[in-house]
Amino acid sequence: MLTTRQVGAQLLPDTSLTSPGTFTAAQMASVYGVPAPDPSQTVVVGVISFGGGLYGTLSKTGVLTNSDCQKYWTAIGIPAASQPTVVVVPVAGGVATANDRDGGATLENSLDVQTIGAVCPSPKLTIVLYVAPNSIALLPTLLQFAFNTPLTATGGVLPSVVSCSWGAPEAALGSETTAVDAILSAAAARGVNFVAATGDGGSSDGVGATTSAHADFPSSSPHVVAVGGTSLVCPHLVYDSSTVETAWSSGGGAVSTVFAKPAYQSALSVSGRSTPDVASNADPNTGVVYIVNGRVYTVGGTSVAAPTFAGFLAAVRPTSFVNTALYAAQTQGCFHDITTGSNGDWTARAGYDNCTGIGSIIGGALSAKIAATVVPGTALTVTPSTVSVVKGQSASVTVVVTPANATHKVVSWSSASPTIATVTSDNTGKLLVDGLAVGTAVITASTVDGITATLRVTVTPVVVTSLSLNVGVVNIRVGQSTTLTATLHPAGAALVTPLAWSSTLPTVASVNSNGIVTALKAGSTIISLTSGSIFTEAIVGVHN
Repeated sequence: MLTTRQVGAQLLPDTSLTSPGTFTAAQMASVYGVPAPDPSQTVVVGVISFGGGLYGTLSKTGVLTNSDCQKYWTAIGIPAASQPTVVVVPVAGGVATANDRDGGATLENSLDVQTIGAVCPSPKLTIVLYVAPNSIALLPTLLQFAFNTPLTATGGVLPSVVSCSWGAPEAALGSETTAVDAILSAAAARGVNFVAATGDGGSSDGVGATTSAHADFPSSSPHVVAVGGTSLVCPHLVYDSSTVETAWSSGGGAVSTVFAKPAYQSALSVSGRSTPDVASNADPNTGVVYIVNGRVYTVGGTSVAAPTFAGFLAAVRPTSFVNTALYAAQTQGCFHDITTGSNGDWTARAGYDNCTGIGSIIGGALSAKIAATVVPGTALTVTPSTVSVVKGQSASVTVVVTPANATHKVVSWSSASPTIATVTSDNTGKLLVDGLAVGTAVITASTVDGITATLRVTVTPVVVTSLSLNVGVVNIRVGQSTTLTATLHPAGAALVTPLAWSSTLPTVASVNSNGIVTALKAGSTIISLTSGSIFTEAIVGVHN
């Protein structure tokens, strides 16, 4: 069984929250200029985990209290009124049990959650830790659950940002990359930003003793924001002339051998997807302090960098996948360009490089550029707005988002009566209204911009198109009876006009409403079964 691994979480010995040369996660937000979140705006951030848990008390709905997370946020100056809610959700048989001797899983969970909450301190933020057993085969299941399963503890709101500090080298994977990327692509189309660490094995990603570059997955997916690592010296806790930021020697970064170069990296000279996209402090020697099981640790790794960027996205709340906006803003004063240092095969230089990507963020400027790239949808039209469809069949509809250049074109469908009618898409992308049961249903179309349209559906019964009898000719003696059995076509169809039985010579043989034929005297007659214009018949011969 191939397992994932934490791509970060490198420890230094126990320390204090004020150790020289280290940072708190809140100080990291300040250094990188992350704007304060709007405390009135709801946002949900998911954290992907393959083991461990979080120290604290869990309610029946998974809400975490009395935890290291709350202790950490309070200790670094975030008042309780500004602290987010934390929810822990086991997935696919996962067991969310905290243990600071579990190989780093609980430490990883703790630093991910504590970072996001410190970078985006808001009472309207909910951080959901999704914990599955450690198998790469479960990554599709875990992602599908995180992207698509409403939770009571979040009020049904799905994550708009998901942070992942776990992964594996592309060289160790097979078809898993295709299945996972398809899920990530669908999420990105909905405006979800998946943020992944690039790894702590340098350019080789820890693949044996080789010095060849290897990309880490899922950060190598083109539908992911890949975050690499830097070493950061910032004595004034403000990014000023005394600040020195260089490429971290162990930071991951490479050119994918699985995924082609995406459009947003068209200016790069290579043919594959390049990582990272951006970078953040990850060197344990200039690391970030956290609390785990009551003890203070200094931690480094790109698994510190990834949740730092995820926290930035939670604070600015983009409504679309941000990679296009990141590269468009590369030369517009939104990044610190890292030009010194190396991670093995790659050396930092002016412009993009496979050590630090575009660079580390200048949060205020970048958030303004991200907001400016969004063209909101103003109207949604479904044609036709009223549909009648036969049970078991489908009817086509079209949907148009206005204006034509709106950023968010992906439409979600919600049926008030999903057992009666739903909207699906066939393999050509055509939208189909599927009639499932007789009745009426109201289906609402919506986009992440909050625009909606209503489709009213009436599902009618399947109508009988033909009739048949169990026999075409029958011979009986006077005084005997036989039963003719009718079948309606298609199966399960409903009658518009009731069935009617008749005999052309009722003195020879009669038939009742149940199809029972009684022979009265010698001769022959035709027994007919009709329903409106539809009919069938059988010949009955009567003998003495």
